[in-house]
Amino acid sequence: MAVLCNDPNRAERINQFALVQYIPEPLGGFLDRQRQRLVPSCHFRSHVTILPPRPIQCTVEDALQYLERQIDHCPAFELTLGEVETFPVTSVIYLGLGSGRDQIVQMHEDMNTECLAYKEPFPFHPHVTLAQEFPLETVESLASSAREEWRKMPYNRSFPIDTLTFVQRTVENTWVNLAEYHLKMAVASR
Repeated sequence: MAVLCNDPNRAERINQFALVQYIPEPLGGFLDRQRQRLVPSCHFRSHVTILPPRPIQCTVEDALQYLERQIDHCPAFELTLGEVETFPVTSVIYLGLGSGRDQIVQMHEDMNTECLAYKEPFPFHPHVTLAQEFPLETVESLASSAREEWRKMPYNRSFPIDTLTFVQRTVENTWVNLAEYHLKMAVASR
């Protein structure tokens, strides 16, 4: 069952939605601080994207019900973050994914259908963004700095994919949490 979220600011929203898993503490806080260190204007919370930003061709209520049906079949699982990499075309600096990556890809394939179907501009490549929208001439120095900080990171690189959040973009380029979906833990067979 979805847990609906409140929007205290009631910011004007646009028809752009995404499905994400926020990265839990303490790893999430470490990554948030790294993002702000690399690009000081970045105030987005660290996350793994299941469905990248997209317009929808249905009501929000229909999208929430669709997600609830789809997520009901998705068990929770562990995801491990990999190394710092850079997308060559966009120069986005990101963390690749290790174990659990295939499950993220499968979730994307399963949910990028019906009312949430969208032809994305790039092939789906799950990751955790560390830096984007910075002067291109700084990409190498920022990536090098990100690699050094990631090597020194003191926390476990794994976390559960167990709470997906459906979000909507506002005209101020912020994101509003609309609903949370809790994935069920897989039952071990004997």
